[in-house]
Amino acid sequence: MKNKIITIFLSVFILVLSFAGLAAMAISEVAEQTISVKPILPENQKPGETGYFHMLVNSGDRQTLYMEITNNKEENITVALLPANAYTRPTGGIFYAEEIDSPETMIVDPFFALSDYLSMSREVRLKPLETIRVPASRGCHTGTVLM
Repeated sequence: MKNKIITIFLSVFILVLSFAGLAAMAISEVAEQTISVKPILPENQKPGETGYFHMLVNSGDRQTLYMEITNNKEENITVALLPANAYTRPTGGIFYAEEIDSPETMIVDPFFALSDYLSMSREVRLKPLETIRVPASRGCHTGTVLM
């Protein structure tokens, strides 16, 4: 009887240890965003679209767009700005890059290559907690600005 109690106790003990080994403790902290970017939407912005530029324009139109960039840190920072094209992948996804030479991805129509037509500063310097408006002049193209 004593051996049976010891066997049950050891079995339960080993079972508890095996489950305790599976439990992992993870600790994380919220990463502070160095910058915040907000598009300053123009009057010809498509109704209902608010997180990015989607304007109602005619072919050949040129327009200066503005992005508001905020330094969320309490130190000076430099933000690199890179006009990037929107490439399609065979899987149907979108990939943003200035230029890419790959059989796996392509620009549907070179007319829409944003990096060829967007003129803007390549970098901006921000003081602690400063917010600035960055102009970007463009025509009718598809892409993004990488920061």
